[in-house]
Amino acid sequence: MARFGAAHGYGGDNPFLRTESLYTQFQVRTPPASPVGVAMGWLVARDWRLRRVAFNFGAGSGGRAFLAVYPDEKVAVAVLANLGHARMDMRRLVGIAVPFLETSRSLWPAIRARSW
Repeated sequence: MARFGAAHGYGGDNPFLRTESLYTQFQVRTPPASPVGVAMGWLVARDWRLRRVAFNFGAGSGGRAFLAVYPDEKVAVAVLANLGHARMDMRRLVGIAVPFLETSRSLWPAIRARSW
């Protein structure tokens, strides 16, 4: 699952999906009334440093899963629990990625004409 998420990073030679396909996949398809939008199979938002993040989660019989992708930073976080009713706090889950993200980056490059 982590490799699947990592394949969704923008830039460079990406053998999984082209940049144009990734942009289309992460494009918000719902009205902008909420801070979290819905794209093609992903929930999309910005974190507290205005970095774009796409995520999704699910549960099945005996397990839960969470996947967050920071496509511009090329960082993906996958969390799996062997418990169907495991509690997964969204802020903590996305916070797992923080040590892997560039913190000194200016906020302005993250704000682009093509917003989610």
